[in-house]
Amino acid sequence: MQEAPVVAIMMSVETRLPRLIEEYTSFPKETIIASITRITKRLGGDKTKEAIEAVRRDDFATAIRIVLDYYDKAYRYGLSKRKEGQIIFIETDTDDVRINAAKVLGVKQNS
Repeated sequence: MQEAPVVAIMMSVETRLPRLIEEYTSFPKETIIASITRITKRLGGDKTKEAIEAVRRDDFATAIRIVLDYYDKAYRYGLSKRKEGQIIFIETDTDDVRINAAKVLGVKQNS
């Protein structure tokens, strides 16, 4: 797995937010708060508090941005451990699965 090529689909937080808000708000607030609490050590106390307060006031966009900041850094760190040339970056401005799948397949066919 370490030697396999990686395709990283790069899209802005603003593009990702609508889907993430829809997905996260399908869970009870207390479940979301418990999940945020579990990563307190990595988020830091102030960011955890800010994210939890945002969830409590139904500001899921703010909570998601805070959590994504941590997760995106973790993913970038993981990608940085890959060999040069092993990662194929695909920029996209849509969260449409079909369009992004076609972009991935297009890269695969052109490789």
